Amino acid sequence: MKVWVDNQERKELSLLASPEEILAAVNEEAARSGRVLADIRIDGMTVDAEVFGSLKLMAGKESGHTVAFMLTPIRTLLRESLDTAVEYSQKLMAGTEEAASKFECGEVEKALPTLPCLFDGLGWLIGVYDRSRTFMPVPVRLDEEAAMTGKILETLRLLVRLADEGNFAAMAQTLRWELLPSIKTLAQRVKDLSGLRAGLQ
Repeated sequence: MKVWVDNQERKELSLLASPEEILAAVNEEAARSGRVLADIRIDGMTVDAEVFGSLKLMAGKESGHTVAFMLTPIRTLLRESLDTAVEYSQKLMAGTEEAASKFECGEVEKALPTLPCLFDGLGWLIGVYDRSRTFMPVPVRLDEEAAMTGKILETLRLLVRLADEGNFAAMAQTLRWELLPSIKTLAQRVKDLSGLRAGLQ
């Protein structure tokens, strides 16, 4: 197997015994240089780290495959993630309000399918916020952070229970008066972090 890292062939990595060892070596190199693994391509096809690590058939230098790793500076990734998160948080708020309106109008069949996307989106936004704030030169009240994310998770669990019970009127109220304010708080904090991007040069 031929191994490339940032457009340079790395023959020493090709000699490692398994995809897991290659991945570990690339991640260690990235960490030492303040970078993260941004992209993995096998014979031109993008895959994630889990898939790459599971491809036992690729082990061995005679496999004939070519794998290319691209690394990116952590701070570049943070800037890009925060830009995306600010934009996405606005869509998330609009989507939450729209779902509440559909439940209020009795359009349950249109509203219910939006919830998984809403839940996934919130999980992604919280993840970006949590990863980004550790690199920012701002004081963080851990109790406040835990309270914010805890309230969001508690509200999501409540929504699931209400959906199981078929209590769609209560779902509308929960979305509008409990979840939406929490998302607005999270969105503002993400926006505040984004405003500190100058410190990530």
